[in-house]
Order: sequence, then structure tokens, then C-alpha cells
Amino acid sequence: MNFAASKFRRAVFLLSFIGVILFVGSACTGDETLNSNLENEDGSQHEDRYVEGVLGNWGRLNPLFVDANPVDSDISRLVFAGLVRIASDGSVVSDMAYMPDVDEAKTSYTFTLKKDLKWHDGTPVTSRDVFFTIKQITGPDFRGSEQTNLFWRNLEIEVPDERTIIFKLKAPFSPFLARFATVGILPEHLLRGLSGEDLFNAPFNAFPIGSGPYRINKVTSSSVHFLAWEDYHFGEPAMEKFEIRFYKDLSTALLDIEAKSIQSLYLRDFLSLEDYEKVVRLKDSALYDVQRSGALVFSLNLEKIGYFDDYRVRKAFSLVLDRARIAETVFFGRFNPSASFVVPDSWAYVSEEDVVASEIGVTSSYQQNLKLANELLSDAGWREHPTTGIRINDENEEFNFIIRTDHDPAHSKLALEIAKHLELLGVRTSVATTPFSVLLRDFLLPGNYDAALIVIDPGADPDPYFFLHSSQTLFSGFNVSNFTSLSVDKLIERGRGYLEIDIRFDVYRQLQELWRKEIPSIVLGYPMDTYIRPVGSPELDRRIVFSSADRFFDIHLWPQ
Repeated sequence: MNFAASKFRRAVFLLSFIGVILFVGSACTGDETLNSNLENEDGSQHEDRYVEGVLGNWGRLNPLFVDANPVDSDISRLVFAGLVRIASDGSVVSDMAYMPDVDEAKTSYTFTLKKDLKWHDGTPVTSRDVFFTIKQITGPDFRGSEQTNLFWRNLEIEVPDERTIIFKLKAPFSPFLARFATVGILPEHLLRGLSGEDLFNAPFNAFPIGSGPYRINKVTSSSVHFLAWEDYHFGEPAMEKFEIRFYKDLSTALLDIEAKSIQSLYLRDFLSLEDYEKVVRLKDSALYDVQRSGALVFSLNLEKIGYFDDYRVRKAFSLVLDRARIAETVFFGRFNPSASFVVPDSWAYVSEEDVVASEIGVTSSYQQNLKLANELLSDAGWREHPTTGIRINDENEEFNFIIRTDHDPAHSKLALEIAKHLELLGVRTSVATTPFSVLLRDFLLPGNYDAALIVIDPGADPDPYFFLHSSQTLFSGFNVSNFTSLSVDKLIERGRGYLEIDIRFDVYRQLQELWRKEIPSIVLGYPMDTYIRPVGSPELDRRIVFSSADRFFDIHLWPQ
């Protein structure tokens, strides 16, 4: 076996599983085979429909294949539904099924579908559709997420009747509902008999039939038109017609906002200062900052750089990094400063254990933090050189290292800002950026890095196993800092083994307390997406988006 290739596949699997996002590439422009027979559209506004713009284009409108393209995810969320879905605080709520009955062993989940569910062609939705969907995922030639395939292959599924589905896990696994049971369900009667390869290339992916709030009326190279599904299980959407229009660049989209050709625009990507100024100058538009669930993390490699193993060093670094300044200088305010690995405002978040929300942000000034940080480094044996001012130890070694990250402009800019902050402590750093694939293959996987700036996103469930458990250190998982702690491991395992929300909340409260005390990695905060909507439009229900498609959680309630 090629060891390097094997490790690369393992890493890709892990990145997908925990939602670690180190690089976001350009959105797909649509599969040529699927788009070959689609008509063009003049882009004119239709007064009888609500139009939302997005940057990018569709590629494959199938919930099993949306991981690579957020536009596909947006559209699939409108068209398809799952057994359960994610509320604004990350909790799991019912969708096509009622919340499941779980046995005492916490390994058997019995879902009951709601009555009178229908596909957009009027065919009843049954448990066989759920069974079919999972069988597609577990097939040997499945072309979607490898981690999804591996998970579902390790459980049993039973369908005793048309409305009942039973999943049997080999061991308790509390993230099951949030991470896997939300998958969009496919209609068996339209796709029966297709292989994994056939499903990946099926015409269905260009004009799908689902059971979500909207059915597709027309697909073009520039937009997708939707009609409200009158038999939607949460009630017929109040807004009859909806359209998602695709843009190659921000400037064109903003011109259409100003011309009122589109009503809203969702921006996922980092904005330059020039683009940000264009956005804030918009008239008759309200700007909403929507917090992502992925945290920007400054990870110190405890295995490679021995002095990072000293808690006082990590504490000093955390103190000197002025997260409020970072929010303004790097992200122009579109950033929620935080030191917690649990996303703020989620059900598991404890603000008292977030030093930015408590110690640093309230009780201390930055100058006090800087003074304490310098004292901590001195206590750790690092004194300032009398000539250069650079910190040195008893062996006269300079305190210097390399910060590695990818080519994402926000990450590059942030890494340079971190370097500036560390200079205040007499710590010399340099920044090296590479494409994501190179960063992963040549540095992160072999552990050949001093420090790395990454994004860690566990998704809707706060379980931190793959980036914090000791078993997931170098060569095994994505514990990038290589931090190990028996007490942390036990808490993580306990959090995975219980479904009771009060027990899990206490587990993650303790983990946040230990994170604050030990600082395995330095969390800087959470970037935000920008949602441009008409002035006077209803307030967003979302505090957090675990996927940009989450903004459509309550679209059936949007006014006409």
C-alpha cells in the first residue's frame, strides 16, 4: 500500500467528517453533461416572484452529492427534506419524521414518518424511500462522501411498515441525529435500479423531484425557478414563487440588487475592503451578519516544537492576540471573537468558559493582557535579548517559528496579523502559504509544521472527537496540535455515549472549562457570512448557519 496516498485519503475522510474547512475553492459551474440541453435566460425580473442571488452555479441537484458545492446544497435544501433537521441553536428537531424513540441501550432509533407525506409528483413518501436512500449511500460505487458511506455501512436498517424506519447502531453515538439523520431523502420510484455511477450521472440531478417546501419549475444556466409545494408537511409556503439566480462576480450581483432585479444576495466568501465598502453603500438593503459554525484556530504543534508544550506559552499567545482588533482589521467586523471551540449561541455553548466573553473581553484591558503575556513568557524561561529584543532561552535559542496556512485571502491576512501580535512579545514568526492540497499532503499529514492556521467545524453537533481526542493525534486524525489528556478523552467519550441533553450539556461545559485552562489550540473566533435582504424584511431566525442552506430553515413562513 502507498502509505502517503493512504494517509491522504484518510485525511480527506476526516476533513469531510468533522467539517474541517481549510480551503474553499471556486463554486462549480455546473456539469456540462447535465447542462447541455438547458436554455439560457435573459435575467429579467418577474414581479411575481422573490429572487435571491448567489455567487457560483449549480452542478448536481441531489442531496447525496452536495458536499463540494454550497449552491447545490442551497437548492437541495429547498427541494428535499430529511427525517430531522437542525434548528437555529444546533438542536435537532423533526422534519418528515417525528423525533425518534430510542431504546435503553441508545443504539436503536425508531422513526415514524408523518402522515400523508408526498413527493412533488404526488406519489406518497414511504419508509421504502428512506431505505432506498441509505442503500444508495452504502453501495460499493457510491460517488458521494466517503465518510457518509462508511458510517451508514456500519448500522442496520429495518422498515417494518410504510411509515416506520429502525436504525440499529453498533454502539451509542449521540452525533448520529445531527450529522447523519438530516440527509435528504430520495424518491425510490424515480430512481429504482440505478447503480451508484448511474445515480451520479442521472438526468434527475438536473431536475429533481423532492418533498421539501419548493418544487422546481424551471432550471436554466443562470437560475432555478421554484413553486411552492402545496402539500409540504409544515404547510404550504406563503411565498408562491421563488428563484435563485447565479452570478460569476460580486459587482454584477450588486448592480442587480441596486436595480431591484433581485431582492436578496447571500455572500459566503471573504470580502476585500473594496468589496465590503460597496456592500455597505447599498441603499434600501439591510445587511445581516450570519455566524458560521467553523472556528478559525491557531494550532501549535506540541510534538514538533517542545516549548509549545508549556501551558504558559500557549496562554501568553492567547492573551496577546487581540481578537476584537482582528475582527475589525481582517474581517471588517464580520467576525465573532471567541476563544471557545463550541460555536457561540449554540445549545452547548457556555459564555462563562469563553475567555473572550469573560476574562479578556470584560474584566481586562488589552494592555493588561499584554503585560500578563510578557510575564508568562518570562516565567517560562524566555527572556528578551538585550540587543534584538527577540525572546531567547537559556540555550540562547531564539523564539521563532513558521505559521502555515492555505491561500485563502482571509487566512493569509489573518496569519500576518497573528505574526504582528506575536512581535509584541518578542516572538519572531514568518508566514508561509500554500495551496490546500500541498498544505495537507506536505505539512499537516506528516506533522511537518510548527503552527497552522486552520478552520475547524464540527457541524451542528458539538462533539470534538476528531480534533481533540488523544486517539486523533498525528497519523490518526485531525488533532492538529497533538494535545493529549486522559480527562478530556473520558469527557468526549461520555458526550458521545449519552443522548440526554442535560448530560451532554454538562459534558461540553466541562470540556470548555478544560479548554480554557489548558488551551490545546488557540481559537480566534467565527467568521460571518453576509446576507443582503430588503429593508423591512422579516428578521432572520438563524443565529448560526452550520450550512449556508440553513438560512432556508423557515422559508415556508416567509411572507408573499
